[in-house]
Amino acid sequence: MPLINGRQGYWYYDTQGSRNEEFIKELRQGSMMTRIRDWENDPIDYYLVEFKTVISLHYATLDLDIGLPTMQRIRDPKDECYLILENFHEGFNHIVHEIYKFVIDRHGIPARKVILFSGALDIQDLIEVYCKENNKEPFQFHSMLEFEFASQSDYDGSIVHGVGEDKMPVTLESKEYPKKYLNFNRRWRTQRPMMTALLQCADLLDKGYVSLGKSDDNRGWETELDHIINEAGQFHNGMHRVFNANRAKIESIGELTLDKPDLSINHAKLETTPDLADLYSNTYFSLVSETIFFKEYRDWEDSVFLSEKIFKAILFKHPFVLIATPDTLKYLKGLGYKTFSPVIDESYDSIEDNYLRLIAILKEVNRLCKLEGEALEDYLAYCRVITEYNFKVLTNKKQFIYKHL
Repeated sequence: MPLINGRQGYWYYDTQGSRNEEFIKELRQGSMMTRIRDWENDPIDYYLVEFKTVISLHYATLDLDIGLPTMQRIRDPKDECYLILENFHEGFNHIVHEIYKFVIDRHGIPARKVILFSGALDIQDLIEVYCKENNKEPFQFHSMLEFEFASQSDYDGSIVHGVGEDKMPVTLESKEYPKKYLNFNRRWRTQRPMMTALLQCADLLDKGYVSLGKSDDNRGWETELDHIINEAGQFHNGMHRVFNANRAKIESIGELTLDKPDLSINHAKLETTPDLADLYSNTYFSLVSETIFFKEYRDWEDSVFLSEKIFKAILFKHPFVLIATPDTLKYLKGLGYKTFSPVIDESYDSIEDNYLRLIAILKEVNRLCKLEGEALEDYLAYCRVITEYNFKVLTNKKQFIYKHL
């Protein structure tokens, strides 16, 4: 049988307020879960619930919302009816304890009958550690890459059956490049202004096309620089000293815009315009600022998480250096993609220390910006093969749900 509530709608839970004191419950229609896999031919029954903040599960009245007959089936270890907890829009990974506390233990559900669908790729190890320490049966975990699926869908809809594939940028040509790299930033997540400031201090900012301006949170250098400098002091005294010594230079950056002057609008949807195509065509690598970078910084958000940013670079056949949590490239390769070692030094991906990883990325950007002549030609030739391979992997994918990566 298909998803039990696939047509009637699914419950969405969230919280708001500084202490998550305001509970939000909505009955929604049209979850991506109904499109991302074939439910009709599955012999097992499923009931779908989506949550954003895990604390919202504390407030949720599952017996009332789902209904006692269905909940009794979910509780019955012999009944092939399972509860799906969908959290794939987010990369939250410190949610294992709460799922046991607010769902499995509170409602008497066998752990194996709960399936977490998350955008994080690295929760399985946390589940296994928690179960070992607390003598628990593990619940099921599937990674579900919404942005991989959406990027492919947008490409088919907006480009192949829209403006036409001839509007895609032509990348990695043998030519003189006006700029070396492309770096999109919208929201002021700490790693983004930090890297922009480091690029400015290293005289690399003018080597690339970079966006970073006021977004929907209205943050800018005039309000955030002291915070960024103080945050840098938490990671490494050297970065703190560099930022303090170059305060005036950083303040002079101002607002950086590229093809979209209004950064308050989220342009996660894939599209191509002449201006955007030129940005990719006139650079030879992307510095991709992923959503999550810091490890053991915010304990609710330090997972391996892939957003639309990396898949845009793949679709536009652009090599990339990735500003993300450790091992993100390793997981990306586990999904079937290739990366660019040895022409790009990707040793940064295995560096656990946040400061050292950021500096390693900066050093590689500096090295790549200096490529010229035969070295640049060799780089371009190598990357053409990889980018074409990755493009075919993404545009031909059929599977976007990954179990136990």
